[in-house]
Parts: sequence; structure tokens; C-alpha cells
Amino acid sequence: MLDTRPHDVPVDSCAIGDRRCVPAKGGSASTPRDTAMTPRDPERDDGERASPGTAEPHFSDASRRTYLSQERTLLAWWRTALGTISVAVAVGSLLPELAGLPEGPLLALGAGYAASNLCFALLGGYRQLAGEEALSRRRYLGLSPGTVIALTVYLTALLAATAWVMLLGLD
Repeated sequence: MLDTRPHDVPVDSCAIGDRRCVPAKGGSASTPRDTAMTPRDPERDDGERASPGTAEPHFSDASRRTYLSQERTLLAWWRTALGTISVAVAVGSLLPELAGLPEGPLLALGAGYAASNLCFALLGGYRQLAGEEALSRRRYLGLSPGTVIALTVYLTALLAATAWVMLLGLD
């Protein structure tokens, strides 16, 4: 239902509880009466309000922050993938030459780290797409316990095998 009251309220006449006004950036409905308020934008009825002094909308819900958080999460998946590919190269090709360790087991471990790189990159992309779909439906998309357990077991085994080869120098 649209608010039919006038929207030409001067900023200094807004008061807490006045439905024609929204809290200015940094304020909230539970702050004292002298908090700065801004008039509602009459063109919007979807929860968006114009942020004071900017052309960007101020969202009354957390959807914008959630989208930005989701983008940061995708970047974290990608950073992890890039990190694991560098570990794969180091373990598979540099470590045998620099430390004089056996090449065969370290190549296998390097391939294991490369597989984890692929997993992180693909899982991050999937989570981004599935998360956008969930957010558009106002749903939450958690990481499944099976995925968490599988990644934890795989990476723990990979790290243990790496430590075992490096400490014992197995051929």
C-alpha cells in the first residue's frame, strides 16, 4: 500500500516515528530525537530510500550488504584457489629440486593440490550462482555439511601426506 501523505517534508521537521521520514545515514529508529532524518522518496515503495547527499539508494533491509558479502566470499574462494595452485607448483616441481626429496611422491602431492585448486574454483563459482538465486528468493544458502566434511578430510589427508613425505623423505 502506498503512503498517500505529502512527501515534501523538510529535513529539519522530521521526527522519530514519522512515517514520512527515514533515519539519515548513521541514524536508526532507536536513536534520540535530535538524530538527522531524511524525507522518504515518494517514487519508491520497495524499501529503498535515497541516501542523503548521494545518488545511491539506501536499502532498508540487508540485501545489498548480503550481495556485497557474497561477492567477497567468491573472491575468497578464488584467492584460495590461486593459493593452492601455487602450493601445487611448489610441492610438485620446486620442492624436489630444492630440497633433494623424491620426485614421484611430491608430483602426486602436487597433483592433489592442483585438484583442490580446481575444487575451490568450481565450488566458488557454483556458490556464487546458487547464492544469487537464493538471495533473489529471499532464502539463505549455507554450505552443506557433506561438502565441509569432504573438503576437511581431503585437505587434512593431503597435508598429512605432505608432512609424511617431507619428514621421512620416502621414495
